[in-house]
Amino acid sequence: MSLGIYSSPNPSSIFSIDGTFTNPIRMSFNGTTGTTKIFKYWLRNSNDETSFTDITITPVSLDIPNLVDGTNGFGWKLIAGDTLPTEDAWDDVDYGDPITMADIGDPDTEDGETYTYLPFYVRVEVPRGSEISTYQNVTIRVEALENPF
Repeated sequence: MSLGIYSSPNPSSIFSIDGTFTNPIRMSFNGTTGTTKIFKYWLRNSNDETSFTDITITPVSLDIPNLVDGTNGFGWKLIAGDTLPTEDAWDDVDYGDPITMADIGDPDTEDGETYTYLPFYVRVEVPRGSEISTYQNVTIRVEALENPF
């Protein structure tokens, strides 16, 4: 799949895909005091011969359960859009829930829209008193219907 997640709306800022770790998303938190951080990322299609519909993005913990669902104070929330969400908006989102993104490209006009960057926000929470650890298998899963021309 040619959909990728980017740290900025720039083709060279793509994060690694499928666990290659060439440019993984890295986050650092203070578990002693507990930390909540918000990150803005972008979704982009890099193949001008394909469009995508029914796009969803989901935070997934591959090895350790309960790192994204809010259990034990660890949680990930996602919100699509360009404007930084308010606390009320974050409160309306459940931990670990997927978000739906707009379609990218148009199969009727055979436009893959490789110039489109769809923004979304990720909020990661780590509880107070967390032990020092490294978690490597939390991922952001992108699923979509691919429409080649």
